[in-house]
Amino acid sequence: MKIHTLLVGLLSIALTSSALASGIEADIPFAFRAGDRELPAGNYSFVVNENTDAVLLRGGGKEVRLVTKTRLRGPTDALNFEGTVAFDRKGDVRTLSEVWIPMEEGFQVGAVDGAEAHVLVHVVARATENMTPQQIFAQTCQVCHGRDGQGNATADKFFNKKLPRLNSAFVQSKSDAELREVITQGRGAMDPVRQQLPNGVRHALPSQAVDPLIAYLRTLASKT
Repeated sequence: MKIHTLLVGLLSIALTSSALASGIEADIPFAFRAGDRELPAGNYSFVVNENTDAVLLRGGGKEVRLVTKTRLRGPTDALNFEGTVAFDRKGDVRTLSEVWIPMEEGFQVGAVDGAEAHVLVHVVARATENMTPQQIFAQTCQVCHGRDGQGNATADKFFNKKLPRLNSAFVQSKSDAELREVITQGRGAMDPVRQQLPNGVRHALPSQAVDPLIAYLRTLASKT
């Protein structure tokens, strides 16, 4: 019962984040302006709320709501594979101007007339080198596919379909290359696998975590 309740709670967090918000975390090495606020250097999360078309900036116990002025597209691969935060610089003042979400698009939240430079802070997804493959699985696949890959009835009900059982012959018969493609690129209605953090921010899964995750998925074949 406790396990079921925990899974339902985790599913609720993940599905709410997937439907309403995604985001990144970044260590900003300089003081900056966001909207009408002056903020110090530090660690910040940038969470995009699709329903309100706004970016929530959180850090240092503060939250700033920034209305999205324009959705940005274009040659974005270098900007949003892991995520990027951009600032307009004029003199010594840096103003938050764009937030690029991993594997998605950019959100313009500010602009400075006569800006002298565009300063980029590239975001690196949270490191997984100190996590076991099982812990990586728990932050990615488990919420929808179940603790042992045997499925989650709550997830099936939410998506109105029976999600693939990761311990099934259907999944286990796929090659490592096929699994790698699904994990990194998604398939059908499934997005690329992302790491779900406790604060609701979702990161693209670091490339070095993909093979350990595949190796762990192989251990699920014996789960019945």
